[in-house]
Amino acid sequence: MHDAQVAGLQGKHKPMKEVDMDSIHGTNAYNYQMMTVMTADENGEGFLVAFCFSNRVDECSMRTFLTIVKENVGCF
Repeated sequence: MHDAQVAGLQGKHKPMKEVDMDSIHGTNAYNYQMMTVMTADENGEGFLVAFCFSNRVDECSMRTFLTIVKENVGCF
């Protein structure tokens, strides 16, 4: 995450505000997957706040990804 992504999530994440996660797979020959965390900006458009490339999506990789997001943002 870079500073703008951290600031975007800190400024937009409020109680009852959506934070979405998605995983994209099968788009390359190496079988890597991309996990994303997004929220909506003031116009209701998606704002990417974090992403992770991994060769698998399981509890261990998701826990590691979300722990790092939480450490960077301070609340999640």
